[in-house]
Amino acid sequence: MASGLYSKHLKNKKKLYIRNSILVAVLIIFAIISLFPIVYMIAWSFGPAIEAASTSYSIFPKSWSLDSYKAFLNFNQYSLRWLWNSVVVAVAVALGNVIFAGMAGYAFAKIDFKGRKFLFYLVLMAMMIPYQVVQVPLYILLVSKFQL
Repeated sequence: MASGLYSKHLKNKKKLYIRNSILVAVLIIFAIISLFPIVYMIAWSFGPAIEAASTSYSIFPKSWSLDSYKAFLNFNQYSLRWLWNSVVVAVAVALGNVIFAGMAGYAFAKIDFKGRKFLFYLVLMAMMIPYQVVQVPLYILLVSKFQL
């Protein structure tokens, strides 16, 4: 017996097609709304900085150039190093999160140990705390301990 998303209209192909079409249209609209800021940011990075700071409201810049990238790369002799450091940190954090979250998820799902429920709820509670709440006290702690 079919269950889940397709169970109601599995026999009626027309209703299934209409429902799937509406679902795809809604998902495409949400994808466009979600991706718009990224596309806007990338497009304007190829425009002149003065035009990006102006009050013109267009999606794409009127003139395209690589001046912003040239300015960044010529800003300091360490510009490429800064970029490489950012890439290394981002990749390391992403890989570390995937590896350790995968191991923790496997342990919570498959291994039965004492205190599993408590630890699981503790992890869930920690995930519910927004980073912005922790950011300022963590900064104060680091500055006071390491005299930064």
